[in-house]
Amino acid sequence: MAQNGTGHQLQPLQLPKSYQQPHRGDQQNKDALAIGDIYERLPKSKFPRKILPRAQGPYIEYIRKLAKGWPHLQYLADFMDVTTAPVKNTWLWDDPQDRQERASRTKVAVLDFGPGDTVKRTDCTAIAKLSEILNLPQRSSNDVNGRLYVVEDLSSDVIEVLGARFDIDPLFFRSQISDYMWNNTRDPWVELPSLNAVSRKRSFFCIRYFQPRYFRDEASFVETADQETGAFNVLRRIDNNHAWKGTKIFDVEGSDVGMVRSKMSLWIRKNKPNETGVLGILVVDPTIEAGFPLWGGYETFQECPSMQEVIGRNADIKAPPRTSLFEEVVYYSSSLTADEIKALPEDPRLLIKNPLLIVCAEWTTLVKYLTTRLTQLEWELDHNEETPFRNPDGLEKSLDSLNMWRRRIPVYQEWVSETLSHVITPDNFIGFTKNSILDLREDFKHLQDALKAVVERADRIQGSVSAIISITENKKAIQLNRTATRLTYLAVVFVPLTWVSGFFSMQVDVTLLRETAWVYFACAIPITVLALIVLRYYTRVERRVELWRQKRKEDKKKVLKKKNQNGGIPPTSNGRRKPHPV
Repeated sequence: MAQNGTGHQLQPLQLPKSYQQPHRGDQQNKDALAIGDIYERLPKSKFPRKILPRAQGPYIEYIRKLAKGWPHLQYLADFMDVTTAPVKNTWLWDDPQDRQERASRTKVAVLDFGPGDTVKRTDCTAIAKLSEILNLPQRSSNDVNGRLYVVEDLSSDVIEVLGARFDIDPLFFRSQISDYMWNNTRDPWVELPSLNAVSRKRSFFCIRYFQPRYFRDEASFVETADQETGAFNVLRRIDNNHAWKGTKIFDVEGSDVGMVRSKMSLWIRKNKPNETGVLGILVVDPTIEAGFPLWGGYETFQECPSMQEVIGRNADIKAPPRTSLFEEVVYYSSSLTADEIKALPEDPRLLIKNPLLIVCAEWTTLVKYLTTRLTQLEWELDHNEETPFRNPDGLEKSLDSLNMWRRRIPVYQEWVSETLSHVITPDNFIGFTKNSILDLREDFKHLQDALKAVVERADRIQGSVSAIISITENKKAIQLNRTATRLTYLAVVFVPLTWVSGFFSMQVDVTLLRETAWVYFACAIPITVLALIVLRYYTRVERRVELWRQKRKEDKKKVLKKKNQNGGIPPTSNGRRKPHPV
């Protein structure tokens, strides 16, 4: 039975059909395009089944009108209509209860920074509560230094309420709802890269990264984690590591490490002349319970409290929660210093500074994992008795594992470079020139260098593995040639004898062979068996002679090595150096 990150067993539940992941087979790929592709939407009369009720509200109507000039926003409109990733539309036609739950799903924490160095938190777990808070007159952020809405997942109602209240660019929500790493030519969910000249003028950015997670067994990965990510409204999937077939010395059989595709998006309001303070919306992904954060998760960013602060203290020590990404982001976002809170109106990117530490730490863990796997592979090539020569199949599996990482690492490099160039490095962000997150530039550059080193190391290992496989195949070919040579020798001996015996056994009357035919078999069978026995033992003797020759060469090398170490004087039988002749 699967276990979650706290070690408790997860009980199987009767889950809605939409909790499964899409794109698992040809039929699901067809269902994903049930209402049309990127080039043409099917007329409503040709829809394969009944149409889902359309979402209502001023913001969704605004998006539908924009979709004529900004066609990629149609996918966001479909997301709000379906209430989750549009590729799951066929699974929600007959489940209005699941669709309603997804549409109204709300988990928002409102953080008010100031006045002073105080941070006030208000939680909203219902869309009515969020609407009530947004409609308060002071909720324009003019009364505080900054206000941050931390949102877990996205739902139709949350997008409608926040988008209509603050007139948010729909591309902000569009960038958060999918996780595709590559696309087909017909996919309506494609995300085309934005030009730097255009993205620099936007008041939002999206950060893509991975969360490495360890699973003890296949059930916790396939049956639990997959369904938990399927329960998200935004599309998130886990890249498994099944192609890694390392030695059982390192891994528990059946265990796996998955890379959870993740996103974190921040929007900052462009203040009008009558608006003060900073208002931002930070969207993060939900956290799955199955499995464990790899190696227990990233290090805590705060310094350890002194012994005097801990000893004799009854109250709990203030520390970041390890329950979910949402709670960790809220905790670290609330940990801004008094000077940072005071500086928020001049530098709104301070709202993402601490959450960016989490992203950078997750990337660091992933790079450490890649390095660990490559080190294990090198160890196998050097020490495992079954490789490299005795088990070529094991080498081919190792090569498959290596190729898997070589395909994925360029994606990792692209995402790290994207964060560095679009989020951290720009000097100007919607008119704000102060950049406090520039301190993270060195960390992300170090990640770039580390990923580049991993690629170079993987290339070297691949060359070594390919060379070992080639040597192994050459040895097989040499052995086959030797066998063919022996068969040729046998043919040279026995074929003439066979021809002679056949020639002299010819009779005019075949019936004359009736009484002497048994003599042929009585002689032929023992001779054949004897030839096979001699051939078998000859092969063994030849192999032993070869081993003896190799051992003799190694002994000569050892003697020569000791001779060089002793200054050219060969050692005696007891290992001592011979004295120089007088």
